[in-house]
Amino acid sequence: MNDYELILYADPKGPVGHFSVELMHRGESVLPVKGFYPKGEKVGPGNVDGEVRDDSKRVKEGKLYQTKFVLDENQAGKVREYLQDAAKNPEEYHLFSRNCVDFAQGALNHAGIKEQVADRFKEDELRDMGVLVGAGHDALMKANQARGGIQILPHEIGAEIGGWPGAEDGFERIREKQKEDKLIPERKSESGTIERSDLSLGAKKFIEDASQPGDDVEELMLKDPSVWTEEEARRVQGRVAGLPSGHPERGDMDQAVRTFYDRRYGTDEVDRDAAGRLIEPEARVSIPDKPSPLQTPDGEDLNGAARRIGEKIIKGAGDDDTPPPVKELQSGLNLINTEANPRRLLLKTDGTFGPKTRVQFRRALATNGPGKIEELLALGKFKALTEQARKSADASTLKEQTEKTFGPLFRGGNDHGTEKIEAAALQETLNEATDGRVEKLKVDGDIGPKTRNVFELASKINGPDDLSKRFGQMLGFLA
Repeated sequence: MNDYELILYADPKGPVGHFSVELMHRGESVLPVKGFYPKGEKVGPGNVDGEVRDDSKRVKEGKLYQTKFVLDENQAGKVREYLQDAAKNPEEYHLFSRNCVDFAQGALNHAGIKEQVADRFKEDELRDMGVLVGAGHDALMKANQARGGIQILPHEIGAEIGGWPGAEDGFERIREKQKEDKLIPERKSESGTIERSDLSLGAKKFIEDASQPGDDVEELMLKDPSVWTEEEARRVQGRVAGLPSGHPERGDMDQAVRTFYDRRYGTDEVDRDAAGRLIEPEARVSIPDKPSPLQTPDGEDLNGAARRIGEKIIKGAGDDDTPPPVKELQSGLNLINTEANPRRLLLKTDGTFGPKTRVQFRRALATNGPGKIEELLALGKFKALTEQARKSADASTLKEQTEKTFGPLFRGGNDHGTEKIEAAALQETLNEATDGRVEKLKVDGDIGPKTRNVFELASKINGPDDLSKRFGQMLGFLA
């Protein structure tokens, strides 16, 4: 039955005004009125500890504006869980990016209500709650941003959706479909990019997926916040407001928004006027008026670079019957992701180039450039070799696979009479990994029976992840 109500209260009193939330059932309060505040008296553009307080007295004694939303039992349950979790695990308060407006918006989002806090209040009521840094003004700005196409509804945490289906069951279907198509030889496009109609459908889709942009907020998160415009910061801020507290993407997004505002305004306490209202802080640095293009560190267009590296990965995979090495790419991306942010969730190495893999691929490309993608893919292939040796105790192809995988990164197409850097680095890695357990290998760049035996041992003792990370560090691919 729809006998629950979610009430939003708008209080014009105080330095900046305030929004509170109450959940009611048949006229009785299910939980005390809740509001989000900075803990203590200090308020500034920087982040401070936050806390959820009981606003029952404020509602009872004040002259507040209010609006109601009718909820069913399921919606009410989600709002109750949200309010209880927020009270138990309050996050940091930020004057611009996480305040009472965002707290109230979170209640609407968890109820599945596709409206903004400001939508149910009159504009003069909101403006009565303060100017520039007032809660009403902030609610108006966030509502306008959301109406401009910013998605702030909660994102589901789940498996990859879409993308190339992986080698296990999808590749054969793709190949069968390809046999039905009439194929013509490869040709060059006007841009010089190879357009191959004789590629498998899986290879084509991999290239297209690799160069496909994500949504606007995902793409903004690939930029340094120092080059964001005000509108771009607001877009990311809007997404943060719609994510539950435990969402794996929320921490990175929230930190980026705070970095933007802290850089622009500093972190000092905000001054107040004679009436006690907060005065808009003065900007310390200028910010761009127009969005900057998304590029690699070398200045190459990111989408073009993604397509180019995608084609190179396909070319390196060998014949057309070989599925794109997505599993190996995911393994390599996981190595650099845990290095950059240990809290970031690892990709599932399932061979599916879905949205999560695409985001991590484009992040590594935007941050480190195309060369790093090739290095990570090589490490992913090495990890697969390590896993195979651990399971079968067979490293008979170690020399061939190591030189085939890493040789092009150091020697290009010339593999004759040149020192095998990767072989010597592997021997150094194995000596470190098995220190004291076996006789040290001679570091001569020649992978022979002794090196293979120690590799099999290290694969079992250290495990694929540790051995791959050590090898990556030895090669200079990982920090």
